[in-house]
Amino acid sequence: ISAVNSGELAAEAVAVSLAAQSAALAENADPGPALARMFEAANADIGAAVAADGRPELTTSAGCPSATLAAALVTPGAAAVANLGDSRVYLLRAGLLDQLTIDGDEGTRHLVAGADADAALDRDDAKELVGWVGRFEAAGGTPPRVDPRRPVAVTAGPGFSALAFRPQAGDVYCCCSDGVSDYADFGVIDLAAVLAALPPAEACRRLVA
Repeated sequence: ISAVNSGELAAEAVAVSLAAQSAALAENADPGPALARMFEAANADIGAAVAADGRPELTTSAGCPSATLAAALVTPGAAAVANLGDSRVYLLRAGLLDQLTIDGDEGTRHLVAGADADAALDRDDAKELVGWVGRFEAAGGTPPRVDPRRPVAVTAGPGFSALAFRPQAGDVYCCCSDGVSDYADFGVIDLAAVLAALPPAEACRRLVA
């Protein structure tokens, strides 16, 4: 979602961050609070990647790397999912597919606040994101800049949703961006059928083909 070709930097920083945090997670960690901490750390790690990169254009407000994020953290007795922006987590359980996260965009924000569904989703800014990773304090200047060493709390602001629940044997989770969910929304792909029929790695390949 960055205005320059730096979204891959954010995505890579987040993937590395979440993998490292997952590997270091205590066996008895509560998935809900742990996942929120992981989102905050991933946001800070984007800032560290920007600072290490050194390109001045990456510290402009328009050019700072950013990404939407969806993740699931599952232990034998507890599970949690969370998202920022319009990336989603789905759960396939007993043949039924449910969207567990709430999209972090203006249309959904107004819908949750009680606005008429048609009015909320027909807004000109309905798809404008209200949450993402890659958020930092303003640093002033012209063009406006951000300070990648000063991350803004992303789980306390708009666009973040989270859900904790008890997992069941046979649950299948799908964490995806709108590059997959848009096709599912419009019936181009049958997400439930793909998740039910294929092993995880093969299902991923099918969904992004």
